[in-house]
Amino acid sequence: MKSPLGPGNAEIGTIWTRVIIEMLSAQRILIKIHIKHLIKISLFVGCFGFGQRAKYGEDASL
Repeated sequence: MKSPLGPGNAEIGTIWTRVIIEMLSAQRILIKIHIKHLIKISLFVGCFGFGQRAKYGEDASL
């Protein structure tokens, strides 16, 4: 068996780290673009969302 910290797994780890970092930075950009829209939508849908959450639990609002 290869050790878990072998060169192959180290490369996979760095690739995954890059992918995660890119995803997070892309999400940050999207959050900056959509923050105003999210505020409007959350105010508009807020009562409905809380009603759904009360009926179906936390995951219903996602």
